[in-house]
Amino acid sequence: MDITKSRIKEVIGLGTLFIAWLIILHFAWLMLYPYEPLIVNDVKIFNNTYSNGDIIIYEMDYCKNSDHSAEITKNFEDGIVFQLKSYTTNAPIGCHIRNATVEIPKTLPKGIYRLCVNARYNINFMRQINVKYVTPEFEVI
Repeated sequence: MDITKSRIKEVIGLGTLFIAWLIILHFAWLMLYPYEPLIVNDVKIFNNTYSNGDIIIYEMDYCKNSDHSAEITKNFEDGIVFQLKSYTTNAPIGCHIRNATVEIPKTLPKGIYRLCVNARYNINFMRQINVKYVTPEFEVI
């Protein structure tokens, strides 16, 4: 009878260790898997000179690999960062070429800028991935 009880304890102990290792491996996979929700191949702008209040149209060539939505934050950068209002979007999966727009704020100082766009994806409850892409430089006069 004592042999059976000790065997049961041994099986329960090994089963608990096995389940613990499975949980650890699952969390490691959630944290370390190399997700690429968005791959931006190219970003182009159509003009090199803009005035305050103008609309910049830029073309993005990208491939989206997941169905997660993204929080988009756009900044004008030239040594200072002029941040615009963020928003959430969910583009369709697949490779696309898309035109996007952004209005140049009337309060943006004159200078040479780049438009930096950061897309933040909440992949799972433990992980966020940021994808940043930048337009070529342009001048605000």
